[in-house]
Amino acid sequence: AYIVNRYSEKIIETHAKIKILDKKDSALELPSAEDLFSSSKINLENEMEVIRSYSILEKVVQNLNLTISVESIGTVTKALIIDYPFSIQSKIRIDSVLKESFELNFSEKGLSVINLDNDIEYLFDSFSTFTSSNNLPFDISSLNNKECLGKNYIIHLSPVHHVVRDLKKNIIIEPLGRKSDIISIGLNSTNSKLAQNIVNEIVNVFNEDGVKDRQLIHKRTIDFVNSRYFQLSLELDSIE
Repeated sequence: AYIVNRYSEKIIETHAKIKILDKKDSALELPSAEDLFSSSKINLENEMEVIRSYSILEKVVQNLNLTISVESIGTVTKALIIDYPFSIQSKIRIDSVLKESFELNFSEKGLSVINLDNDIEYLFDSFSTFTSSNNLPFDISSLNNKECLGKNYIIHLSPVHHVVRDLKKNIIIEPLGRKSDIISIGLNSTNSKLAQNIVNEIVNVFNEDGVKDRQLIHKRTIDFVNSRYFQLSLELDSIE
């Protein structure tokens, strides 16, 4: 029991709540008596499906560069981390990333990068991959040599659609009540800071998507009014 409790990964729940605003089809529409005295007409099921949609989650993955994840190798277990003493610069476009894993070993001799899929090893005489040409899909440069020394890490690369699929499967989206306009967005992860970043970015991207929808509605309304104004001006001129 002690060993299980000591070395099992700790799963942390992260939640955010958002209030869905009632949208009108037209900015020029006046509220009716039914609107004033009836309950909200917001369809939370539609909004929750929008949050789960591929386009929203794909934008989250791209904004946070979730196609790259890093694990710290400990004596017994590995831990997912987002704060590490080196920088990663991708050499390929995010939509061209393939599923691969690499082990990084920092020693006094320099940096060793091992492709875990084909056991090919790349050796560098410093803590940077910029010192010699290579065909790695990324470049590594140390931010703190002393902190890197003697440490081992695993870098996982995953295609965008794989990350979106896993994210869609793991996020928990549900209304807070039958008559509530508030949606709860939750995510379980072994890294609380990463989960917070993902949940906050989902909220930001969803909000931006709603803003763009309202801007499109307003633009169509203005375009319609301008076209009618032009036609009415011609008709009034001809009558006059």
